[in-house]
Amino acid sequence: MPPRKTNRNSNLELLRIISIVLIIAHHYSVHGFNIQKLGYCANQFLVGFLSLGGKFGVSCFVLISGYFMVSSRFTVYKLIKLIAEVLFYSIGIGLIFLFVLTPVTPLSPADITPILMPVGSESYWFITSYIVMMLFSPILNFFINHTNQKTHLQLLLPFIVIWSILPCCFKSVHYGTNNSLWFIILYLIAGYLRKYVDIEKENASRHFAVGMICYFLIAIYNAAIIYLSHMTSAQELLSQSSRLSGINSPLILLSSVELLLGFLKMRPHYSRFINTLASASFGVYLIHDNRFMRPYLWKTLFKNSQWYSSHYLILHAIAVIFSIYVVCTLIDLIRQATAERLLLRFFDKYLERIKNFFHSIWICCEKRILSFLQQYYG
Repeated sequence: MPPRKTNRNSNLELLRIISIVLIIAHHYSVHGFNIQKLGYCANQFLVGFLSLGGKFGVSCFVLISGYFMVSSRFTVYKLIKLIAEVLFYSIGIGLIFLFVLTPVTPLSPADITPILMPVGSESYWFITSYIVMMLFSPILNFFINHTNQKTHLQLLLPFIVIWSILPCCFKSVHYGTNNSLWFIILYLIAGYLRKYVDIEKENASRHFAVGMICYFLIAIYNAAIIYLSHMTSAQELLSQSSRLSGINSPLILLSSVELLLGFLKMRPHYSRFINTLASASFGVYLIHDNRFMRPYLWKTLFKNSQWYSSHYLILHAIAVIFSIYVVCTLIDLIRQATAERLLLRFFDKYLERIKNFFHSIWICCEKRILSFLQQYYG
């Protein structure tokens, strides 16, 4: 049977909502404006500020998910439910652009594969890394639950130094990190917070202050880079802004961890409205950042570039970000009440058959692999 639903702390669900709104703001900025072509103007600082929320929002989202997953059990049900949601939007939006809307660039036969196989392709990098994290969660949970605080820290600290601090301090230092690996590191951090941090001590304001200070330090650095690139006419300086605003930036990491702790240490409460909105967060991401929807929204529908020099850009940004969040949330809530409910009924009816099918495939693969290894290594 599907896992029972529990009343999650709405403080964390509110942070999830804030995270997805920041991700929309990031996409509004990075996909809506080509700064290299548009050149410098006062609004470049606003566009730069809006771009900062993306990786921060992703980090918060993964930390929240890891915080809950550490104390839960991985099930095929959860995985299939997520993949079904991804396929629903990938295929559905693909069909809309094939038969209803005109895409910004014509669709080719090469576009069909990402539509049918969005997980593992460049269509949704976040979902691909998130699913990898889910698949590793049983092993990660075993480690988290069967080790002590000292050992947990001994594993975490080298990860953070090698894949966060050193790449930020030294531009030429790279250790082959990728999004999936970083998600696993965030999961281990969330597990540490869940197991060892006392959330009964109500000092939320301190954590909020540290988190916001880190975030605004990144904003100040980003504004300084924009100003210097303009004063020196060195556009290549703009690439330096990602050193503090990248997904593995130490300031992004510290800011997201502190904000998570701040929301955890607020007085817990339950709001059905907040939790319902938060349940649509994945859907909001899958709709607005679909590979065909992305250029359509920012170039055709909202025409971001035309507002770049406008005094009303801030109003345009607020209206667009709010509209996308509300419309995409409503669409996903309708999907949950219709398509997802039908899927869950089907899944309940044929659960044992589905489990046995996948189990038989696993056993078959396992026997073949063992047979090959025995023959090869003899």
